[in-house]
Amino acid sequence: MHLRVPPPVQGIVAAAIIWGVDKQWPQLAVPFPGQRIVAPLLGAVGFAIAINATFSFRKADTTINPMKPDEASELVIEGLYEVTRNPMYLGLLLVLSGWCFWLGNPLGIAAVVLFVWYITQYQIQPEERVLREKFGTAYDEYCQRVRRWI
Repeated sequence: MHLRVPPPVQGIVAAAIIWGVDKQWPQLAVPFPGQRIVAPLLGAVGFAIAINATFSFRKADTTINPMKPDEASELVIEGLYEVTRNPMYLGLLLVLSGWCFWLGNPLGIAAVVLFVWYITQYQIQPEERVLREKFGTAYDEYCQRVRRWI
């Protein structure tokens, strides 16, 4: 695996960058109607998705440790995993998006885009290689049916 820092920590780093950008350039913030409704809603949905996905792994009695995909004992393909192959990361993305909306600073979007790129490049793609080796054709068929993010 290329990534040595767990994805939740990467999410916290991205959130800190979003906050830092807002503190550095507060004059760029753009308040909009519904901002204080949309932002927490995005965050709550993201959190719920991530928790639900985690419970799916627990139910399948397989590892949720993103640093050790080689310890996966089961290919989880039900529930949210029928819609996206990476609901835990999607949940983090939605939480970060909610944080961006809360602050209203469009520069924060760059941190969200960077998070997506980084997680895809250094976490998801290496995970996919490991899962493909471990589960073979079953994983390939799953990848053909279900998109990586959404």
